[in-house]
Amino acid sequence: KTTGARANRLISYDQPFLMATLPTTQRGTARVMPGRGAKINGMHYWAEAFRDPSLENHDISIRYDPFDMGTAYAFVNGRWTECHSEHYAVLHGRSQKEIMFASKEVRRRSQLHSRGRFTLTARKLAEFLASAENEEEHLVQQLRDSEGKSIRQNDLLVIPDAVAGEDRSPGATDRDGNVDNKSRSARVHCP
Repeated sequence: KTTGARANRLISYDQPFLMATLPTTQRGTARVMPGRGAKINGMHYWAEAFRDPSLENHDISIRYDPFDMGTAYAFVNGRWTECHSEHYAVLHGRSQKEIMFASKEVRRRSQLHSRGRFTLTARKLAEFLASAENEEEHLVQQLRDSEGKSIRQNDLLVIPDAVAGEDRSPGATDRDGNVDNKSRSARVHCP
């Protein structure tokens, strides 16, 4: 077969693929602190698997979801376990970029009101994110992030047009017989 979709070239968007592609911290691990959980990007995350005394004060492999900073994953006892932030109610559904934007805003406001030393904590960040005045400032960032989220939530697959059997080379004609001078592009396919 010389044209058409190639099912063997599609990548399953499943749990093993996610764990292989989700980002991690610089070290790639986090230490499990007794009663607190693992500290990832300055925030504590907890899972019931951390109750195991053999994990206390040991480093474990971790991953976090950049589109949901309320959720992280830890490799415990040979499998990936979902962990939730201590501020899950506020961080759930918030992107890493949104958290970075909020962190900068909290630091900026603290510099305007105090001359002393300021330490940004997860609690201060969560309080800011929960505040009503913050909502309007973050709507723009949420709109930007929703584009990336929609691909993940709808299980959309990007298939190069050459794989789909369409000739997208410069000067090729489209389905209506019109000359298409665009370069090769990709097309989105919903399974």
